[in-house]
Amino acid sequence: MQQTQTAAEKEAKEMGRVVAKLKLENALDFWLAQQGQIAPEQVRTVEANGLVDTGATLLVIPKAIADQLGVPEVRRATVRYADQRVAEKPVVGPIRLTVCNRTALFEAVVEEQLNEPLIGQIVLESLDLVVNPRELTLMPNPRSPELPMLDLL
Repeated sequence: MQQTQTAAEKEAKEMGRVVAKLKLENALDFWLAQQGQIAPEQVRTVEANGLVDTGATLLVIPKAIADQLGVPEVRRATVRYADQRVAEKPVVGPIRLTVCNRTALFEAVVEEQLNEPLIGQIVLESLDLVVNPRELTLMPNPRSPELPMLDLL
């Protein structure tokens, strides 16, 4: 199945960035909809382009997206930026994230100054996604195209 590229994805490729389409859902809303307690259209959902950031550990989302999803703060964490600054940030969740037709639940660091979500290592490993450096795309691991392969060593 070949996916068409959005203008944002084409621009990102030209800049050497890897961008993927994301669907973020409030996982508690999703569960309530599955139980028939709310209508499926009441599940708070955001679709956005996310930047693959192999230097980030977790999923990182802008505060505006966290507010749209209505996900609660579950803890706080100290984060370190590339310039070695450190700051305390809220971590929210659970978020039901779908990327490359793979879905899982995640927590996310909330960053006020961010314009787009960042897809960190935990997401890449959990969903068994890899960067295709030639095409500058995110894709399921070719060794496990149907389901994520999780190592239990």
